[in-house]
Amino acid sequence: MQRTRLAATLALGALCAAMAVPFGMNAYADGGGHDGPPGGGGRPPTTVPNNKPFANPTGQASSFSRLGAVDLRGSFFDPKLGVNGRSCGTCHLPEDGWTISSRSSRAAFQRSGGLDVLFAGDGQNCIGDDRSTPAARRTASSLMIEKALVRFDLPLAPNSEFEVVPAESDDVYCNVEVANSVRVYRRPLPLTNLGAIATVLWDARGNGIDPVPELAVREIFPAGVSLHAQGVVRPNDADIDEGTALILSLTHAQITDNRAGRLDAQGARGGAQIHSRAPLTGPPGFDIFDAWRDLPGNSPQTQAREQIARGQAIFNTRTFPAPTPSGQGTCSGCHNVRNQGSQSDFITFNIGSADAALRTPDLPLYTLRNLATGEKIQTSDPGVALTSGLWADIGKFKVATLRGLAARAPYFHNGLAADLGGVVDFYDAEFGIGFTDQERSDLIAFLGAL
Repeated sequence: MQRTRLAATLALGALCAAMAVPFGMNAYADGGGHDGPPGGGGRPPTTVPNNKPFANPTGQASSFSRLGAVDLRGSFFDPKLGVNGRSCGTCHLPEDGWTISSRSSRAAFQRSGGLDVLFAGDGQNCIGDDRSTPAARRTASSLMIEKALVRFDLPLAPNSEFEVVPAESDDVYCNVEVANSVRVYRRPLPLTNLGAIATVLWDARGNGIDPVPELAVREIFPAGVSLHAQGVVRPNDADIDEGTALILSLTHAQITDNRAGRLDAQGARGGAQIHSRAPLTGPPGFDIFDAWRDLPGNSPQTQAREQIARGQAIFNTRTFPAPTPSGQGTCSGCHNVRNQGSQSDFITFNIGSADAALRTPDLPLYTLRNLATGEKIQTSDPGVALTSGLWADIGKFKVATLRGLAARAPYFHNGLAADLGGVVDFYDAEFGIGFTDQERSDLIAFLGAL
């Protein structure tokens, strides 16, 4: 079992897990930023215009930047800040809601035969695996291909209340042990909709850099360049400021639904541009589809719109019979930022997504032992406990924002749910909610319209 210890500061780059720059660029070539004829034949695009639609499984989503447009020549997209051809922008893609989906990672493998730099370094399950053939490269990077997971080798926090029990742990790919460190695989977080961010990075590691989340994001930018792009020189302040300004300027949301059509029609308030100027304060929950609750007519489109409104009501008010980590027995209790669905406070939760019982065979399994009591827990990822060292924090993770969900499958920190149906089914089983088939369908429709 190999668990390589890296410097803790380098682990702060989880937001900028990246891949080869050319991968994402072709997706923008038919937009307003293309300098030549639409659809090809001209120079590469230089911008992603505001509100440019990108297709995803349930419709189309778009981004809106308060800077006016996304400049693809900026530091966020600059592979020269590192040495391996990667940049933040090549794994945080506009078409994927500013992260990377398994849909895109599979396409990159198919296109490159696994030679795209996405599948090198931390895009491999384990360093040193055979990559001599396409089949070997597929095996070596199966977690990136199938779940869009990036590998992180992290030490336990100083003075942790627990230790790793090597003899009872199973790192399924690697075979050299380093004491009291773990290898975990996590989804890159979406670098958008950060207006109400409270917890920075899945395990709150960014909050240890700076308690002000926006300043923590500013420091994560160069950390990501160092870790994922293997940069040997810290980017200059101008590059850091530019990249951070882009990240903090972005909103992203679904704008059309395959069945319901435009999500800002008939009084609804979907889409990234409306979201960019909407207040994030107020009671928890969503009201962006209130206007669709009782529409005239009975066309398929009207029925689809009313279904989304019903799903919004379920999200806001359906109570859970089983206790939740927050004590708030509704979806909106944890995802409490109004019309965004993130968590407004520096609070993390253990919802069971890293529990041994739900661990898939392609992920590690660690046995952790409490140094004071001898109690043991098995998990595929200790979560916030890696940062805090606290036994009580094992399995806790930040609450992810919900806007733009349709573009960025799979879901949860470890890609546990392949689609939105899997997300709903997870919560239904975990908290004994008891959704009817209709309620499940309504909630999925709402989540896909965010």
